[in-house]
Amino acid sequence: MKKCLLLLLAMMVLPSFASAEDVCVFKDKALKGKVKIVEYGADVKVKQVDYGEDLKVKSVDYGADSCGKWQFVDYGEDLKVQFVDYGEDIKIKLEGNRGSAGSSCVVKGKMLKGKVKIVEYGEDIKVKRVDYSEDIRVKRVDYSPDSCGKWQFVDYGEDFKIKFVDYSEDVKVKFVDYNPGT
Repeated sequence: MKKCLLLLLAMMVLPSFASAEDVCVFKDKALKGKVKIVEYGADVKVKQVDYGEDLKVKSVDYGADSCGKWQFVDYGEDLKVQFVDYGEDIKIKLEGNRGSAGSSCVVKGKMLKGKVKIVEYGEDIKVKRVDYSEDIRVKRVDYSPDSCGKWQFVDYGEDFKIKFVDYSEDVKVKFVDYNPGT
């Protein structure tokens, strides 16, 4: 009887440590692989943070086969995520990221590619134009804005909306004629 009580007490007092595998699974979905960003119908809702994360995420172009390695895709996903400001299932930190593009090409849940509308209010992302120390290099294109840093400016049918600002930016952008991306 004493042994049972001691065992029960030890289980209650000693901290339990989750394995890496436990951290990398949410609702039977592995938190690795090909990831599609969605507005609804997500497998997991994530909040992007700078500290206090549940999972560190590294964006990769291939080899997303281990915990926290995500390859962002438009189709053929293993996992659908929705970026939220509150009501998250987990908190993630995008490695090399301070809330900006970093190496991930994602800011505030928006892939930094595609059709872009410039607005004065109601923006998804605040952008500061810079000549150096940029978070991402952007090339303006007339068609096929299909990779990181390629932006096609439109009046409607946008993938995301930006507002140009001088301070309190979400991302610093340098406009270039070649080598767009991070």
